[in-house]
Amino acid sequence: MARLQTSSIPLTPPIHRVCEPLGPEWDEIAATILAPCTSMGTAEAGQAALRDLRQEDGATLYALIDGGALVAAYALRKNGLALEIAWLVVAPDQRRRGFGRTCLHDALRRAGKRPLVAEADDDSLPFYRGVGFKLVGKRRAPNGSTRFRLSWHSPRPGAVEASRT
Repeated sequence: MARLQTSSIPLTPPIHRVCEPLGPEWDEIAATILAPCTSMGTAEAGQAALRDLRQEDGATLYALIDGGALVAAYALRKNGLALEIAWLVVAPDQRRRGFGRTCLHDALRRAGKRPLVAEADDDSLPFYRGVGFKLVGKRRAPNGSTRFRLSWHSPRPGAVEASRT
């Protein structure tokens, strides 16, 4: 009997690290990583975005620290019954080392049985799809670019068991 594959994300992350809450003492560094990776442009705009997220009800910031340095960060916010990845950034000199994937594993663990959703552009779409997110929609952004809506759902134990019988 064939086993049902519920996701392309392995149960155990390749890097055994847990992200920790991002304290305000990291905001200046996080803003310098965040600004060039998004449309924010400047570190000041990145710091303003971090301040806004900290004040938002249901939003939490997390950091991945490696060797005392901030290498990646992400933000989760409640969006109805789901958790949404507001943003995920990896320091440019730390990319392609598994830190982004580790952050997603951490977010999936925190989401539990709730769906985890994200929005991606053309550049980040392959990353999210490569770790198991499914495309659920797309839209045009005000600047004319395409934005993709992605989701990862934790399998319901009852549904997996029923499909095996």
